[in-house]
Amino acid sequence: MTKIEIIEETVEFYRNNPRAYDPLVGCLYVTSSGLRCAHSRCLNETLIDLKSIESWQNAGHIIMKHGDSIHKDQYRGHRIDFWTDIQNLHDNSMYWSGTELSEEGKQMVESLKRKYHEEAATC
Repeated sequence: MTKIEIIEETVEFYRNNPRAYDPLVGCLYVTSSGLRCAHSRCLNETLIDLKSIESWQNAGHIIMKHGDSIHKDQYRGHRIDFWTDIQNLHDNSMYWSGTELSEEGKQMVESLKRKYHEEAATC
């Protein structure tokens, strides 16, 4: 999948599913009820015990430790900074109003799409 497709898929996923958010802790890779964050839902769970990564700080740590092969096939081929942007889109409550994007969230999505569209155009 392209970066733009992953951004759009992420927004659509959280329109139909709650974010992996605990009001006492914040965002988690996997909640006790099985909800997953934007990055963890793209990981190949047969390659990693998702419960073991809850204490890890961000997508970058996971990718640096396990490499891109930790992602499901359709999500491979993207740099750490992209996955950090996807994780931040999920984690920042300012970007969400329930299961819909807030105005700030809509602006962030458009900013990410421009960023990655321009990046693709220069490659």
